[in-house]
Amino acid sequence: MGEAAPRVARRARPRVNSGRRGECGMSGFFPLRPLRGHLPRWGEDLEVPMTQPTRWRLDRQVSAAVLVTVFLQAAAALLWAGKAAARIDEMQRRLEAQAPVAERLARLEAQAEAARQSLIRIEAHLERGHDG
Repeated sequence: MGEAAPRVARRARPRVNSGRRGECGMSGFFPLRPLRGHLPRWGEDLEVPMTQPTRWRLDRQVSAAVLVTVFLQAAAALLWAGKAAARIDEMQRRLEAQAPVAERLARLEAQAEAARQSLIRIEAHLERGHDG
């Protein structure tokens, strides 16, 4: 079997008006004059094969809006990073301030456990003394 021909997108020819001022004809509508070099000539069809993907490219011109947007996003990221670093520093300071308190609490827990063991021994001694 033969291969099918690639599909081609075609653009219809523009309508031709009478050319009177105020109508949208090629001769009467002045904003189209700068585009004449980019539009197909009368009778020509714009053929673009549907099977080939169009390649994308980056232009060297970057609008001011894009530059301002990138600058603002970078500034926001730097502010966020600075705030995060400040929060981490604050948490480290709090942890260092709590270290002596935690050490004291561990000592008090050990003393409370020793006191509980002493109380159990004293109670056991008293019960033996009354029974005997």
